[in-house]
Amino acid sequence: MKTYPHLGLLTIRLVVGMLFFAHGFLKFSEGITNTVAFFETIGISGFLAYVVAIVELTGGVLMILGLGTRIVSVLFSMDFIRSSSLCKAINWNAGRL
Repeated sequence: MKTYPHLGLLTIRLVVGMLFFAHGFLKFSEGITNTVAFFETIGISGFLAYVVAIVELTGGVLMILGLGTRIVSVLFSMDFIRSSSLCKAINWNAGRL
C-alpha cells in the first residue's frame, strides 16, 4: 500500500490558507471600520485591525499558493496567539473562567 505524506500536508496547507483568506476577506468586505471599532472597544489600537486583516488575506493566498509558508505560518501563529490570549483575558475579566 502506497502512502502519500505530501498529500496530507497539501490538504492542511490549502484548508488553513482558505480559512485565513476567508477571515481576512470578511474583515474587508464587511467594512474594515467595524473591525477597527471593535479593536478600539477592547483596548487595542485600531491600526492593528488593518495589519491583522492584511496578514490574513495575503497570508491566506500565499499559503494556498505554497509561497513563503514558513514566514506566513509564523505570522498566522502570532495572530492566533494574540486572539487566543485576548479571548482569555476578556473571559477572565468577565468572570467566566
